Amino acid sequence: MLPLAKIRVTWGNHDPRIFAIHSNILKHCSPFFKTLLQSDTEAVGIKSEIEEGRLSEPDITPTIEFEGSIIAFRLYTE
Repeated sequence: MLPLAKIRVTWGNHDPRIFAIHSNILKHCSPFFKTLLQSDTEAVGIKSEIEEGRLSEPDITPTIEFEGSIIAFRLYTE
């Protein structure tokens, strides 16, 4: 099982939508998300816990707040 990232997309007065996407795919396809996901795991010390075997990588589910068009983001993920 690959680790999932949760992206919470907000846009204007619309209800926010949450997308769950494999972190590896986001990192591979987008330098923007690669930077966000790497800094997120390093900032909270998760990377060292993975390396020490105390936490398995599939357990990581960072939530990223993203402001933009929900429709455009849905198309991007497809």
